[in-house]
Amino acid sequence: SGAYQLEVVPGGPIDSVYVDEDARLDTLGVGTRRSGRYERVFGVSTGSELPVVLRVVSTAFRPRLHLFGPNGEVRGAWQTLERSSSGDSLHGAVLRYLPGWDAPYRLIVSSENPGETGPFALDVQSIDIRDLPVDGRGLRSTLGDESWLENGRYVDTYKFRTRDGTKTILTLQSDEFAPALRVWRIERRSREEVTENLNTPGANALRYEAELDPGEYFLEVTSGGADSTYASGRTPGGSYSLVARAESIAPPPPPPSTGEGGSGPDTYDGPVPPSQVFSTEVRRTGESGGNQFEVGVTNVAISYPGGSRTRVQLSVTVRSIDYTGNWAPWSSFAGRSYVVDDRGRRFRTAVGESQSPSGSSAEPGTARRGTVVFYLNEVAPDLKRVVLVASIGERTVTLPISVP
Repeated sequence: SGAYQLEVVPGGPIDSVYVDEDARLDTLGVGTRRSGRYERVFGVSTGSELPVVLRVVSTAFRPRLHLFGPNGEVRGAWQTLERSSSGDSLHGAVLRYLPGWDAPYRLIVSSENPGETGPFALDVQSIDIRDLPVDGRGLRSTLGDESWLENGRYVDTYKFRTRDGTKTILTLQSDEFAPALRVWRIERRSREEVTENLNTPGANALRYEAELDPGEYFLEVTSGGADSTYASGRTPGGSYSLVARAESIAPPPPPPSTGEGGSGPDTYDGPVPPSQVFSTEVRRTGESGGNQFEVGVTNVAISYPGGSRTRVQLSVTVRSIDYTGNWAPWSSFAGRSYVVDDRGRRFRTAVGESQSPSGSSAEPGTARRGTVVFYLNEVAPDLKRVVLVASIGERTVTLPISVP
């Protein structure tokens, strides 16, 4: 409890700044003080969905920034804020955010210390998503201040396209930091994770190879290594090389004949069913090692890659009820889990496509979320129910999921 002051003031005209235009020179110290600080208010017009970097630099005061959208101040994963000073002569603040609506955002520039005044420069630039050719030529770039910042790690974003009948090979290498990557795509206006390799051991190179469905994908280059690397406040970065290439895949041999021109009992000859994406709410609690865990499934995607397989992707949440410690690797959770359908067919886990962006530490009430992908090497058009047998240590939890 304690005293506070609430003030409602009429809104005056607000100057606008625009992304990717020249830096704006202005002065702090004109107008009414708010809680002892002078404020300068701007409308920030983005005009695109690209990530935006806002920089304020001053020789007179330490900048303090607040950015507001339709739902109040922009926080969490949508924005990051860094402050820096070079002695007593130059002070800066860098705010990165991801626009989520078309109308201008409202930026408030003030000072860290009450009553400070003086000139400042405001620069607003977008972070471009660059095209990545898949012809093996590769490119070199630098991970650093011009990059996006997410959870204390710099991120560069690329997009590339895949074709049917090809295998995609990605190679990432750096002599200055431990490189890591994520691959994802936009599917029905939602982000579908494909793979994540945060390179926890801290190697200087990594390779990803997969048969991806044809379409457009996004690749994020970031830094890996143990979490302790970031505890000092230093954000690793530096130059890196990235190579993408596509290799043709030989068509699989035809299945053996099982009779007079007929098909085997599990072969489907009809048209390829349409893909399905639906929400569900299935949760089960289980015990492992004397601790309680809750496993839940919230979203399901069923598709038929190449018209010859059935792919099931589940959005899974694992919540600690009373466990404190480190989570097992997501690849271990995915690899020891499996799916069966109502005919007893068992789907194999695609560990390389199963990923989780959550952290490694657990405590009571915290959860990690991710996707787990399973394949059946035939078309299953008649799915009425699938059952996830989820691994929690040495025990499992069974979650039946009805297919509409």
